[in-house]
Amino acid sequence: MSPSGSSLLRRSIWTCGVVIALVAVARWKFVDIVRVRGASMAPHIRPAGGWLLMDRRSSVLDRVTRGDVVVFDAGDGPAVKRIVGVAGDTVSIRAGDVWIARNGGRSERVERSEGVRVSQRTRVFPAADARLAPSERSEVVVAGDMIREVRPSASPASVDLVFGASNDARIKDNGVGEGGVSIGGEHDVSDVRVLVRDVLLPSVDSAFSIIHSLPSDSVAVEVRRSGLTVVRTESGDVRRVNFPGVPLRGITLDTYDGFVRVGIEDGAEIRWLWTEPRDTSQLGASRIGFRVQGGLDSAGPIFVDRDVHYVPTRQQVSGVLNETAVFVPEGYFFLLGDQPGASRDSRDYGCVARSKFVGKLISFLGW
Repeated sequence: MSPSGSSLLRRSIWTCGVVIALVAVARWKFVDIVRVRGASMAPHIRPAGGWLLMDRRSSVLDRVTRGDVVVFDAGDGPAVKRIVGVAGDTVSIRAGDVWIARNGGRSERVERSEGVRVSQRTRVFPAADARLAPSERSEVVVAGDMIREVRPSASPASVDLVFGASNDARIKDNGVGEGGVSIGGEHDVSDVRVLVRDVLLPSVDSAFSIIHSLPSDSVAVEVRRSGLTVVRTESGDVRRVNFPGVPLRGITLDTYDGFVRVGIEDGAEIRWLWTEPRDTSQLGASRIGFRVQGGLDSAGPIFVDRDVHYVPTRQQVSGVLNETAVFVPEGYFFLLGDQPGASRDSRDYGCVARSKFVGKLISFLGW
């Protein structure tokens, strides 16, 4: 080997050594990777598990707040959860929702913007192998929570489809288990959002409707070439509100937090056309339906977002959240998993001390 080649080799070895040393120091001082398994943080963290990159600096951990995802020592290994309650909060769970009273103030329902996962999205159409054929007479083939096919049929031109394969088709708090397998829910969910990206109809006589019904009323969005009509039925009383000439794209029917809304996509935002109060505390017989009249060229993709339903606790332990509220003391945090049906968290073992935290999530690395 020539002198210049030998010098280049030494420099390369020295550079590699410096890089390895810097990485080791950074990992010791600043960041670390940790292996996690389980579905408790799906879909934020893949149900099959993987490696997480976390920031372990004390200065960062001393500033964590509501919505942050932290890694902590659970006694039998590292666990990953989301911060929901901080010192001074009083946390309670009512009718499946998380409520927080901050520093003795009025209790308020936790919203999407605060980092807590409150909805779960299901793509109901099209499935990977879905087919849609235009026809004056159509029927819908359903498998599980997916619409598999809309095809010509000898049946009447008006076809009703209910979301879900169960006999009563109620919307339940379905979840995700190990390996990403869907788990059927046990609790009724009344807070839902239905989003239909595009609707193409073959004629002016054709219509595609989205329907959400609760025990006391139903709200339907009837889509025609001429525009949208909102139909609300309460105790036999039917009211119709027309919105002619609106684009048939990104149509949204949203029932959430005491209101029902209908909107359309306007760029990256939703432009709400109609809003009315609606009692969403009714936990029973919540159903979604779709109706095809006079044929359908295409509709979709169609998504259904359902409210995530939290139960207080699966075991009554002294000092753990039950039907009453729990106060978060100084130096402690109330933690929840994003997938409540698959998570052991502060509902089971109470608030977690800051001293147990070993890192703040930076990124899920997969693998």
